[in-house]
Amino acid sequence: MKMTREERIEALERLLRKAPDIMSPQMLIEFAPFGKNKVYEILNNKELKSYRYKKTHIIAKVDFIEYLADHCYDESPRNYTIKDGGDEQ
Repeated sequence: MKMTREERIEALERLLRKAPDIMSPQMLIEFAPFGKNKVYEILNNKELKSYRYKKTHIIAKVDFIEYLADHCYDESPRNYTIKDGGDEQ
């Protein structure tokens, strides 16, 4: 049974409850299900909403959760897969 976007957001909020409300890219890497290069790619492509402060990005946890909810699909209640840019499922 596929989860709705709202259900995915709820699940991700529970999963990321210990994450700070505001994160730098380095902090985001600790919580992201993908690596450093992908984090910087989505920030530089403006796929993930962020704010610039001096020479770094500031990311709100709520924006990160919404990004994950919109870019992942659930194959089972316990597994999520991040979609690549062009793949829509």
